[in-house]
Amino acid sequence: MKSRIRLKANDYKLFEYLYFNQVASFGQISKYLFPEMFISNLSRRLNNLEKNDYLKKRPHYDQDWNGKVFSITSKSLKECLSYLGSEDTIEQILSGNISHDLYLGEIRESLKRFKNVSSYYTENMLRSTSIVDKGFPIVDLRSIRSDAAFKLKYKNAQHFVALEYEPTFKDKQRYRDKFLDYCTRDKIAAVFYVMRNTKQLTKMIDIESKELEKYTAKFYYSCLDDVLNKNQSVTFKNRKGKTITLQ
Repeated sequence: MKSRIRLKANDYKLFEYLYFNQVASFGQISKYLFPEMFISNLSRRLNNLEKNDYLKKRPHYDQDWNGKVFSITSKSLKECLSYLGSEDTIEQILSGNISHDLYLGEIRESLKRFKNVSSYYTENMLRSTSIVDKGFPIVDLRSIRSDAAFKLKYKNAQHFVALEYEPTFKDKQRYRDKFLDYCTRDKIAAVFYVMRNTKQLTKMIDIESKELEKYTAKFYYSCLDDVLNKNQSVTFKNRKGKTITLQ
């Protein structure tokens, strides 16, 4: 028999985080949400929430992540939306690509620390009907299914930037089609691609250079390790060598 549980403020904070990010590891929950909480207390609370169907816990093991990951359930989603005062409906509450989405969570936390980055939205947040700032090119971002988007202060003006994380190199035609789609969206000032390594980054620039020679170079690239470093800035570079620095 399940013991009943009374939800607390920290539980709603957790549900909101998982609603926005789809998935999180125990380490991410501890580091980004409850850094002051003892590990044993956090573990006990997560187990209680799982037993009461408020969390979905799954094992996930690959070259980068090793352990349990957590997502919300339909039960906690209902509580979360009530807490947010939202009537949103989302297509997916469980991550379809756990490693990809875990890294998107890390990228979000890394970029949010920079002063010229604001209003950072995950894919689920972009699908929301009540969370996104007015003026955001929501229709475009939803249509393209951007991984994330944010406002960038650059040269004393605010610009809307889409973000894509590419952990593996996919079909060349897929990238060409997405590049062209982004090029038709004038409200999206730039697209930041986070690539897994320099080799993939070079391939992407090569594809863009050959297929989009006549288009504005609005795609900027950086490697995952550089984005996740603890330095005071991170730089993205386009195919023509122009750079934008987040700091």
